[in-house]
Amino acid sequence: MIWGILGATGSTSFPKPISIPHRSLVEWTRLACYGEVDLCLATFGVTALPMFHALGSQISVSVIACGATLLVFKPEEHPSLPTPERVISSIMGVSVDVLITVPSFLEAWSMNPEWIEVLKRCRAVVRLNAPAEPISKATNRY
Repeated sequence: MIWGILGATGSTSFPKPISIPHRSLVEWTRLACYGEVDLCLATFGVTALPMFHALGSQISVSVIACGATLLVFKPEEHPSLPTPERVISSIMGVSVDVLITVPSFLEAWSMNPEWIEVLKRCRAVVRLNAPAEPISKATNRY
């Protein structure tokens, strides 16, 4: 049985639909149940993730299944793209346990002491697609 269909970007060939079987959904819900940290009732800031992407879908399903809360942008008729400023603003007045973001946003936030203080309030900041070298050779920050 098919749970959903996601679109592949075509980075290695032509774009194509990818069917996600129901069994994969069940496995995704189990991911948050393993590990040293109890994620139940945690708040995840996922405003930097595209929910139409496999990673956004997988993380959303995993954390919701364990009873966690997702912090997402308010639905809009014409949604705008996430930016470092919009994402950090979305967590400023909220208690976020885990912020999931991309390396370029971390680099932008590292240049602003106020934003660093906001990040310090999170229990964890998870960086996706981690590069093998410093994010910025100018700052030598990872």
